[in-house]
Amino acid sequence: MDKEENFQSKRYWDKKWSSIFDGYQKDLRHGHYVAALADGRGRRFLELGAGSFRDTACLRGLGFEVLGIDFSENSCSLARSAFPHLTDSIICGDAFKTELLEFSVDVSFSKGFLGYFGDAEISSILLEQRRVTSKLIMATVHNSHNKKFLDYFKSRAEADSLYSLRFFAVDEIEHAFRSVGLKPQVFTVGKAYVSGEDVLIAEGAPLSLIRDAIVSQGPVALEISEYLMVVADVEAV
Repeated sequence: MDKEENFQSKRYWDKKWSSIFDGYQKDLRHGHYVAALADGRGRRFLELGAGSFRDTACLRGLGFEVLGIDFSENSCSLARSAFPHLTDSIICGDAFKTELLEFSVDVSFSKGFLGYFGDAEISSILLEQRRVTSKLIMATVHNSHNKKFLDYFKSRAEADSLYSLRFFAVDEIEHAFRSVGLKPQVFTVGKAYVSGEDVLIAEGAPLSLIRDAIVSQGPVALEISEYLMVVADVEAV
């Protein structure tokens, strides 16, 4: 089965989420990254390609209004069982063409989702985010500057196609945002639980301190961080 058939097939993801859904719930860092970098800009969030819906649940737990959308009926079913209080927030639908009204959310985001698509499809996703978002657009992608992390995924991909996703350099993801008229800021996040923002999250630190840790990182963080997190201010366009 080739990559396109895997990653763009509901059948593939329905089967995959049956085996990985519970494991994904153990890592709640990304929801805190989103909340920290949103920095009080809004209360209404949308997660595209939600999959495990862990970030949707995390943000709700932090007091935000959140919607999560994924095209896998199985992931949505698993999420409704795991998070019964989120039933009305779980949407089984197309992230490329949601049924949401224009500017109906303050902040939209995805995590890892863009890594399963080519440039044209990424542009389509970002344009849909731009259509429904009034304040901030975010996307988190895997960081190709972290060679150790990249090599780990390559080794795992030999046995599991889930790990065959695309990694990005800073200039690549910046270009993707600029190609649809957005002005991106790129931050490095994910320190494998051992330093920086990850330690603060584990300690239950306030979002303001987590944000300070993310935005104040130097160039060395590019080589040790797992992810690039891109933020674009819609109001500044």
